[in-house]
Amino acid sequence: MANSVNNSRKTSGSSGSGNNTRKRNDNKNHMDSGNTNARRQTTGSRNTSARNGRNSARRRRQKQQRVKRLMLIAEIVLIVAAVIGGIIYFRKHKDPTVMTAKDADNEDAAHVMVNGIDITGLSRDEAKKALLSQHEWKFVISYQGNTYEVDNLFEKEIDAVLHDAYSPGADAEYTVAITDTEEAAAEIAGTVSDMWSQPAVDAAITGYNSETGEFILSDSEPGYVVDVDRLSSDIASALDAGNYVTTIEAAGENSAPRFEKDDYQILGTYSTTATNNSNRNTNIQIACDTICGTILQPQERFSYNTILGRRTADKGYKEAGAYANGEHVLELGGGICQVSSTIYNATIFANLQIDERTGHTYEPSYVTPGEDAAVSYSNPDFVFTNNTGATLGIKTTFKDRTIVATVFGVPTLEEGVKRYMRSEKIADVAPPEDKVVEDPTLLPGQTQVVSGPKNGSKWATYIILEKDGEIISEEYLHTTTYRGTAAEIHVNTTGVVDPAAIIAMQQQQQAAQQQQEAMQAQQAAQAEQQQQQEAEQTPEQ
Repeated sequence: MANSVNNSRKTSGSSGSGNNTRKRNDNKNHMDSGNTNARRQTTGSRNTSARNGRNSARRRRQKQQRVKRLMLIAEIVLIVAAVIGGIIYFRKHKDPTVMTAKDADNEDAAHVMVNGIDITGLSRDEAKKALLSQHEWKFVISYQGNTYEVDNLFEKEIDAVLHDAYSPGADAEYTVAITDTEEAAAEIAGTVSDMWSQPAVDAAITGYNSETGEFILSDSEPGYVVDVDRLSSDIASALDAGNYVTTIEAAGENSAPRFEKDDYQILGTYSTTATNNSNRNTNIQIACDTICGTILQPQERFSYNTILGRRTADKGYKEAGAYANGEHVLELGGGICQVSSTIYNATIFANLQIDERTGHTYEPSYVTPGEDAAVSYSNPDFVFTNNTGATLGIKTTFKDRTIVATVFGVPTLEEGVKRYMRSEKIADVAPPEDKVVEDPTLLPGQTQVVSGPKNGSKWATYIILEKDGEIISEEYLHTTTYRGTAAEIHVNTTGVVDPAAIIAMQQQQQAAQQQQEAMQAQQAAQAEQQQQQEAEQTPEQ
């Protein structure tokens, strides 16, 4: 029994052990269950987060959709408002076909009358047509076989009235009329005159024939001018009388040209004599050839430097004596001041407007002092204006050392009147200080005066007008001052004598003597020519 009991206990013990085993299993199962629950919780959390994310995205999409719907609604509202506004504007501003222009929204508004015509219920075009039918219009201007049909003046007036009549706040009655007939008539007459008047054509210089040495002249042509004042008065009278279907004959008269071929003549001519310096004469020839045949239109300016341009070897200019900064130098184009001075005197005879003229540094030998015109590129220049009102021709020739300048055109001086310059010396100008030159051709201590001092001078020039041998006016023109020449003194203070230099000096002295003799001959010829011109005191005709 005991054994049985013990066994039973053992068995019970075994059972307890089994229970413990179950407990462990239960604990294990519990732990597994806990782990499972933990895993389930973690998975649940993940699922919750995912769901929350999806919910947020869905909410954002829904919000964006709501915004888009609101924007769409707003756009629709704006479009509808614009359409409604357009309809209202169109109804407000379109030409009414019903009601009156005074108040299109008020069917009881008073009717609008224009010239007794009720335009209520008419479009603007219909109203205009009805008003135009009140006045038949065929207003014609004729002149020497030409006709001009004047536009219906009522159209402009009707358009202005209808603009007011079809605007808000319009009056009940309007009148269409051509109010300012004088202004309208003047405008029509001016238009006709512009179309049919032809100005006369003056005879003019159109070219120069180098073979014959003569300028070419074009023929003059008469013109005709519509009598604007008379035509304007006739038009205004017809309009005031309500005569809108009429033909008015314009009157006019022929107009004569101002200048005929026979009016052109030599206005002034002047000549000077050149030296026998070959290079200088070459330059003079080039200048004369370049200028000869120049044609100036009325009020056109003649610029010596502009016409000749820069004096270059490419143009054929040679080196010759000239003055630069008061010093005698060799330069390309030297000597052409004599051409400008010759032209200057011819323009004085021709009564032209002198704009720029400058005297030389030293007294000229080829014209009377005070009556020269120095030039150098680009300054000083010699400039004058064609103030004759007609075309003007300039002719310059050089032959047998004689320069001749001629001005050809229409005279502006009274017939029989001569114009020329008179110059007189009014003061001496002291020469500069002596010029001392070291000269090895002299003996030691020797001094030689090569040239003595020479005073400068001041000249006053006047414009003289003479008629029938009597001076009728004398007007001051300008004062010109010429520089004096310093004495040139050679010395030998070094004590050195150069035989070669002595030979060169002798050659220079011989050349200088020859040049002086030539200059004296030129001055004598020039003096004789000047005396002859002053005796005549008139340009050649």
